[in-house]
Amino acid sequence: MQALHAAAAAAPKNPWPAVWAAASILAKSAPPEVFVLLDAALASAPRHVPALLLRAVAHERSSLFDRALVDAALAARLAPDCAGVLTLTGGLQARLGHVEDAAASFAAATRLDPSAKEFYGRIALAEQQDGAGRCGLEQLDEYIRRHPAAAWAHALRGDTLRAVVGHEEDGVSSLRRAVELEPKTPWIRACLARSQVQTQRSQTGLRNLRTAIAQDPRCGWLHAWLAEAYRKFDRHDEAVPIFRRAISLSPRSAQIHLWLGRVHADRGLWDAAIKEFTLAVRLDCGYGFAYGKRGHALTQLGRHAEALTDFERALKLGSYPDWTRPMRDQSVAVIAAQRRSEAKHRATMIRLHAR
Repeated sequence: MQALHAAAAAAPKNPWPAVWAAASILAKSAPPEVFVLLDAALASAPRHVPALLLRAVAHERSSLFDRALVDAALAARLAPDCAGVLTLTGGLQARLGHVEDAAASFAAATRLDPSAKEFYGRIALAEQQDGAGRCGLEQLDEYIRRHPAAAWAHALRGDTLRAVVGHEEDGVSSLRRAVELEPKTPWIRACLARSQVQTQRSQTGLRNLRTAIAQDPRCGWLHAWLAEAYRKFDRHDEAVPIFRRAISLSPRSAQIHLWLGRVHADRGLWDAAIKEFTLAVRLDCGYGFAYGKRGHALTQLGRHAEALTDFERALKLGSYPDWTRPMRDQSVAVIAAQRRSEAKHRATMIRLHAR
C-alpha cells in the first residue's frame, strides 16, 4: 500500500497508481482517503472508466447515491459495451426510483452478457433502510400511476414492500401483477417465487422457480434461489446438487457458495461448510456474513482462535453484530479458559519436577 501511495505521488498525471491504491482500500471500507485518490486520478484523466466506477462504488457505500449515479452513468456512456458498468448503473437508478431507466440499463446489460441476468435479482431498493425504501415506494407508485403496464415497476414495488417495509401480502400482489404483465420474463417470476417462499406458499413458489429456470436454464442465480428454497424447507439432499449446478453456471458468486455452506452447516458437515465459506470470502473479501458463518463453523470444531479472527472481521465489516458479538464473546471466554488450564497444567508440571 505504501508503494502504491508513493507511486501515485510520484506520477500525479498517471491515474493508475491512485486507482490501484484506492481499490486496495475500497476492498475493506470507503474512508475519505479513497475519494482523495480517485478525485486526483480523475483530475488527470476525467474519462478514466475504472476510476469512475470505483468512485461510484465509494459514493454508494457512503450512501451518496446521487453522486454514485453521476459517476456510474458517465462510465456507462464511456463503456457502453460493458455489462458490469450497465448493471451497476441500473442498480443505482432503481435505488433512486428511476425505474424506466433502470429497466433499460438491465436490458442492455443482459443483451451484452447473459450471466448479467443475476443483477435483476439484486434489486437495490430492497437493500435500503426503511425510510429510504418508503421514499422509493412513493416514486414507484407515482410511476405506476402514469405507466400501469410497466412490469418492472410492479416487480420493484413488490420486492420493496416485502423486503424493506415488511408488507408481505402486498408485495406478493404487486409481484403477481408483474408476472401477469410479463409472464415470459424469468427474473420477475423468480422474484414472485421468492416472496411466495417467504410467505409460506412453498409449493407455488417452488413451481414458479422451476418455471423461471425453464425460461432461462443457463442462469446460475435462478438455480441458486431454487436450491436455497429447498434448504429453507430442510430438503437438503435436493438442495445440494442444485447448488452445484448454480455454481457451475455462476462460479464467481460468493453468495451461492455461502448458501451451499449453510446447507453443509445445517447437516453438521463442518469441514465442508468451512470450505464453502472460505471460497465465499476469497471471492468477496468484504462479505462479513461469510466470515461470521465460517467463525461459527470453526467453533464447532473447537478452533476458537481462528473463529475469533473471523468474528472480529465480521464485526469490523458491520455484519449482523447482534448475532456475531455473542459468538465472538463465547470464543474469547473459551480461549481464556484454555489458557488458564494450560497455565495450571504447566504450574503442576513444574512442581512435580521440583520434587
